[in-house]
Amino acid sequence: PELSDAIAAGTCVRAVYVTAGDAGKGLEYAREREDGIRAAYDHMRGSAGEWDERELLLASGARVTRFVPTDEPRLSITVLRLPDGGLDGKGFPATGKAGLTQLINGDVGELSPIDGGPAYDLPRLTATLAELVSAGQPRRISTNVPHESAFAHGDHPDHSCVGSLVRASAPVVGVAPAQMSYCLGYPSKDQPVNVVGEELDAKVDVYRTYAADDPVVRCAEASTCLSQPGFGDWLRRTYPKSEAELGLS
Repeated sequence: PELSDAIAAGTCVRAVYVTAGDAGKGLEYAREREDGIRAAYDHMRGSAGEWDERELLLASGARVTRFVPTDEPRLSITVLRLPDGGLDGKGFPATGKAGLTQLINGDVGELSPIDGGPAYDLPRLTATLAELVSAGQPRRISTNVPHESAFAHGDHPDHSCVGSLVRASAPVVGVAPAQMSYCLGYPSKDQPVNVVGEELDAKVDVYRTYAADDPVVRCAEASTCLSQPGFGDWLRRTYPKSEAELGLS
C-alpha cells in the first residue's frame, strides 16, 4: 500500500531490482516477471502508456537497464539482473550455483548478470547501488530487512542481502538513517494481519495484475491469489521498520 499511495500522491518513485528473480529459469522468465512489474505499475498509476527501455553504462562500470513510462517520467524501474540465489542461498546450476550470498561472503569473486552484462565484484555492486541512490536524490528509501536484523530469519537470502547492501551504501551518499525504512519479507506472515478491506482489495488487484505475467504464481481471481500458500499471508500484511525497530545484532 505504501507504494500505491506514493504513486497516487504524485511522488517521484525510482525502483531498483538487484536480482533477476529468475529462479534458474533464464532471461526469458526474468523478462516475464519484469513485464508483470511494469503492468502492476501501470495499474497503480492508472495508465497503460508505452515504456522507454534503455541500457545505461554507469560510472561504476555496471550496465543496467532502465524502464521509464513515456507519459510519466517521475517513475522508473532499473534492473541489474544479477542471478537469483534461491531460497536456500545456494544459487542454481544454470547460473553457477552462485548469488548475492556467495558474493558477500567472499565465496565467489564476482557475479555475472543473466543478460550478459559486465560482471560485478562486491566493490562494483556497492558502488553501483550508491551511484543509483545518489542519482535519485531520495527523500526516503524503502528496502528489504537486512541480514543484521532479528526480522531477517526465514526471509529469502537475496532480500536480506539487498537490505544489508543498501543499508551500507545509503549513508555513503548522505542518506540519513531517519530516511530509511525496511520492509519485512517472508517473515511478515508471523505478524498480525494489518491490511484489510478496500486496502487489501487494491493490493490484491495490483498483485493479480503482476501475476498475470508470471506463470509460477498466476491467479485469475482475487480469492485464488489470497489462497496461494505464502502469498495470501503476505498480501494481508505490510510491516515497514525504521532503523530503531530492526532489532539489530
